[in-house]
Amino acid sequence: HSRANGTSASNGTSASRASQVAEDQTSGEPGENNETREKLQMIRVKFLRLAHRLGQTPHNVVVAQVLYRLGLAKQLRGSRNSNRTGAFRFDRESAIAEQQEAAGHEGLDFTCTIMVLGKTGVGKSATINSIFDEVKSDTDAFHLGTKKVQEIVGTVQGIKITVIDTPGLLASSADQQHNDKVLRSVKHFIKKTPPDIVLYFDQLDMQSRDYGDLP
Repeated sequence: HSRANGTSASNGTSASRASQVAEDQTSGEPGENNETREKLQMIRVKFLRLAHRLGQTPHNVVVAQVLYRLGLAKQLRGSRNSNRTGAFRFDRESAIAEQQEAAGHEGLDFTCTIMVLGKTGVGKSATINSIFDEVKSDTDAFHLGTKKVQEIVGTVQGIKITVIDTPGLLASSADQQHNDKVLRSVKHFIKKTPPDIVLYFDQLDMQSRDYGDLP
């Protein structure tokens, strides 16, 4: 009886492999595309884990758009006869992401660099502290603020976050020389450390005549 079960299981495995081979042959995808599909799957899993840690689901508009674009990448990398519908399904990746998060897998090997830029006294430091949920930058109203471009590094939900903090820009046209100096230093800094995200801060409740005060 056990021998029969073993034979049945073996036949099942063989049939599964034969089915997979037939599917690959039918799709017309060369073996070299397997590595590409695996990489795209890993990217999807990592992205879904990241979204989960940020409290978002695959149904979030931004998350769904990224998944759709990854689906397009998978489709473009495939052959003409590949399963177009399957390229936009992520049930398997979603299940893997949930399993890894439930198992407490910490490593995401993901970093994000954010640059904050804008006028002085409009909430750059407060935003930085909010991102890290702790005091990383001085928000004292009597403090002169950030004097030079600097990096602030921390971890949020297991994700390494680097914030590029910049000196505040001044609103008056008489301070254009100061603003030019700040922007030159920022440009020089980001050549070595390019940001993934740029947050620009301004005070829009104070209307100017011609917006000529903007740098």
